[in-house]
Amino acid sequence: MRSFESDNHRGRLFMLKVSFQNGLSIMVKILTSIGVSKIVALWIGPSGLALLGNLRDLIGVLQNVATLGLQKGIVRYTAEFKEKKDTLHSFMATVFLVITILSILSGIALWVYARELSTFLFKNTDYQYVIKCVSVTLPFLAVHTFFLSVLTGIGKYKRVLWANAISYVAYLLLVFLVVQQYGLAGALTGIAVYPVILLFITLSFCDVSLFIFLRGIRKRSDKEHLLNLRGYAVMRVLGASLMPLTVILIREHTINSSGGEEAGYLESVWRISDNYMLFVYSLIGVYVLPKLSEDVEGTHFKEIFVDFYKSLLPIFLVGIFSVYFLRDWILQLLYSSDFLPASPLIKWQLLGDLFRFLTLVMVAELTAKKMVSTYIITEFILASMFLGASYVLLARMGIEGIPLAYCISSILMFFVMLVLFKDRLLGRT
Repeated sequence: MRSFESDNHRGRLFMLKVSFQNGLSIMVKILTSIGVSKIVALWIGPSGLALLGNLRDLIGVLQNVATLGLQKGIVRYTAEFKEKKDTLHSFMATVFLVITILSILSGIALWVYARELSTFLFKNTDYQYVIKCVSVTLPFLAVHTFFLSVLTGIGKYKRVLWANAISYVAYLLLVFLVVQQYGLAGALTGIAVYPVILLFITLSFCDVSLFIFLRGIRKRSDKEHLLNLRGYAVMRVLGASLMPLTVILIREHTINSSGGEEAGYLESVWRISDNYMLFVYSLIGVYVLPKLSEDVEGTHFKEIFVDFYKSLLPIFLVGIFSVYFLRDWILQLLYSSDFLPASPLIKWQLLGDLFRFLTLVMVAELTAKKMVSTYIITEFILASMFLGASYVLLARMGIEGIPLAYCISSILMFFVMLVLFKDRLLGRT
């Protein structure tokens, strides 16, 4: 009994240590993001921020497609197999082979359609070389994602923390150097080539023994591992790609209808939202998902739901109220006075984020239980409502209509999820 309590105590201490390290990594990422936004705002302005948002979301979608969105799956199975070297190497060989092939094929497609994508994202063909740079560096990004997930899975948390921290700082320095020298073109090019730097930073934290799986990689690969990961792949690729694609379409429609400046104001609000929501998503990943995954029968869902919101809802409310009342000061601090026209947009974004926050544990339950069809349908409903409402409200209200569209779609999504989970939240089976 004493041994069990001792092990449990050590486990809690270990989790606190990992959570603290994860929090530090997120803080560095947020500070870096703030620094990059400030640099872009001062040197390029709102319209430049909007175009960078397009490139950032495109790379995010491509990363999910090239890696099949398997980051969490790689972490889980690497952790599970780390004491079984042959199985671990077989798993790593299989996943590495697949994401390398997929990233190369995605890169080829990107290169072929570089002209069309440049016209769609940047309104001219001058930046098709940026798309071609992304096509070349996409495999670097996929391999970086693979090795960082493996390091996390085998428990090298301190290395992951340092790799992330150094990569965030390197990104900030790169953007600073290229933006002040070359403006928007430099910023776009810097973001496009950054995955090369990212991969070398990550590899510098990997032991030589980690590369053993590359010997006879084709013989080691086993399609059984892919079958185990297919649930993660479908949910992550579709779920993680739908919203960025929706945002790109909305941003493009805003640029065409209202101009680049208006789209830049919208992007500034989205980036503020991204920064504080990052903390929430991290807590879902660190605390909620593992608990929901362990609760195989789903009997403790209500308890997990209540505990999470009982602890965090008051803090979240204080946070969003603070952002609202300090919105003008925040816009000038993070960007510049040129972004003050974004101030009226913030209230709708904050209200939408509140209802998005209230759905996250329910969405996490869909992920934990691999309820693939329900997850895809709900994400599709959210993306469709957001896109449709944005087009309608932008025409009627101008730029303020888009965060209002997000707010409306988030509220409706909250009630859809409540209907799905009403029996379990009310304690009925």
